[in-house]
Amino acid sequence: MLSLLRVNEAPLTGESQSVEKHYDKLVPETLLAEQKNTVFLGANIVSGSSLLLSMKHLFQNVNRP
Repeated sequence: MLSLLRVNEAPLTGESQSVEKHYDKLVPETLLAEQKNTVFLGANIVSGSSLLLSMKHLFQNVNRP
C-alpha cells in the first residue's frame, strides 16, 4: 500500500526536489523518466511508505528454466 511516497531521485536525474510516486498503471509507451510508479535503485525515500517489488528478483525467477 502506498502512502504519499516521496522519493529523492537527485543522484539519478539531478532534480533538486523530491518527486511523488503513485501506484497507477502506466501505458507501455511511458518513457522511463516519466514512470511515476517506479522507484529506481539509487533513489532515496524522503517520506511515506510503500510495498515495493524488486524487478531484479522478479526477472531472475521468471527467466529460470
